[in-house]
Amino acid sequence: MKKYGVGYRMIVGEGTLHCYPVFPIVKEAKEGWNLMLRLMKEETSNE
Repeated sequence: MKKYGVGYRMIVGEGTLHCYPVFPIVKEAKEGWNLMLRLMKEETSNE
């Protein structure tokens, strides 16, 4: 990501799988899922 100048945020959920936010049916994933949606909306509104 750094090599190509792509902005990112590293968010680690303790005790979770590496892809936990993409499974919003899992209770623990809802916070990560909602964060991803919010960040995508912010990005599209800034374009």
